[in-house]
Amino acid sequence: MINFIKIRVPVTLTVTLALIYVDFFYRKITITPLDSTCGLVGIALIILGLFIRSWSAGMLMKNNRLSTKGPYALCRNPLYLGSMLLTIGFLIVIGDWLTFIVLAILSLVLYIPVIKREESDIRRIFKDDPEFDRFFSETPRLIPYKLGRFKEAFEGEWQVSVWWTRNKEYQAILTSAVILVLLYLYAA
Repeated sequence: MINFIKIRVPVTLTVTLALIYVDFFYRKITITPLDSTCGLVGIALIILGLFIRSWSAGMLMKNNRLSTKGPYALCRNPLYLGSMLLTIGFLIVIGDWLTFIVLAILSLVLYIPVIKREESDIRRIFKDDPEFDRFFSETPRLIPYKLGRFKEAFEGEWQVSVWWTRNKEYQAILTSAVILVLLYLYAA
């Protein structure tokens, strides 16, 4: 059986880099101007995705404590939600439908099994936690469409040490900044 948890990052990175190479050096696509409406929408989604990822990573004590406050009150997988928004933002900025379709299909194929597997692991680890049943029954998996726990989104403690040292979320911000600069330079 394929272990999607182990292959998701290398496969996504390899396919993304190959698409970037093909898009920019072979097909020589024209990206969306960053100061256009689409460019600004893309940048806004990138920033929103980074915010959600950072908010989530600063509260996540993976395998030590069931995270149910902050963004985890709105959806069980806010890191993946943030990644999804971040990716869509970059794809809007790049503005190429072929790239969008390939990465959308790849994301679905790789990340749906990962989310299901991680949730299975969470069930196994935290099944005796008194918050567990409520968390899984009242909190959507990915898209925050239930707002019954909205008040709890503003509870919990965000910790810079967890964000920086344990979860290394600064890497997503730095990588996104570098990619935006490269896209700007490419468009110039």
